[in-house]
Amino acid sequence: MSLNRSTAAVASRLWNHEMMATSRDFNERTEVKLRYAILSVPRSGSTLLSRALYETRMAGDPHEYLNPAAIAVHQEASGAASMTVDAYLREIEARRTSSNGYFGIKVHYFHLSRLCDTVEKKLRVATHFLRQQDRRVLITRRDKIAQAISYYIARQSGRWTSEHERHLQTDADANVSFDPVAIARCLQRIIEDEDGWRRALSSAGLPYLEIFFEDFVTSYRVHMEKVFPYLGLDSILATSQPAMAPTTSIQAKKLGEQFRRYLALG
Repeated sequence: MSLNRSTAAVASRLWNHEMMATSRDFNERTEVKLRYAILSVPRSGSTLLSRALYETRMAGDPHEYLNPAAIAVHQEASGAASMTVDAYLREIEARRTSSNGYFGIKVHYFHLSRLCDTVEKKLRVATHFLRQQDRRVLITRRDKIAQAISYYIARQSGRWTSEHERHLQTDADANVSFDPVAIARCLQRIIEDEDGWRRALSSAGLPYLEIFFEDFVTSYRVHMEKVFPYLGLDSILATSQPAMAPTTSIQAKKLGEQFRRYLALG
């Protein structure tokens, strides 16, 4: 049994309202000197990385600005019926560029690919996006099954980040049932979207920094001290790890064991 969909939708909307609120904007409007993107797929640790960068106040605020939910909140607040992607991002840049001229954005591959109807168009759009960035950080996860389980639980429960907890007001993932077909679909999405980023990066022919989730969460500071110099920032900005809920619950381990047995049976 999963959380009521309407409850999950409300939690997501409230969280996006918080993330897009003017109270998060930087006080001064600053010209962009460096754009960077966190390239991710769901449940890869990208939110942890984004929060760590935001808390320095020197790396912009790399939120999922191309997430349809974030765009909807912006349209609601601005009263704009429609807006081109470029115009929307320029407006966000004006609000979320830190005083040193850094603007960051976190992008799941499907935020871009959903705009296209063929593989070729998806590749062109993603490649164009990558070429607009001065730096690119790809965050991935080695254990794709654990990632798929986490993705499945988030889709069923509405708990995409620990920051959703105050809106859900329940242990949302406690009663998520085992559905091997749905989990397999999550696994397929993860594999296809990560492959999409890799093909786009290869097509663009641009350098990037890759971080693995498993290494990042176990040696947080070491990896942040790699990220900052890559972005052109002083590594002393690396802070303590932001407080976030454990990434692997008892329920996730249980579902993971069930799914691995399911795969073993063919």
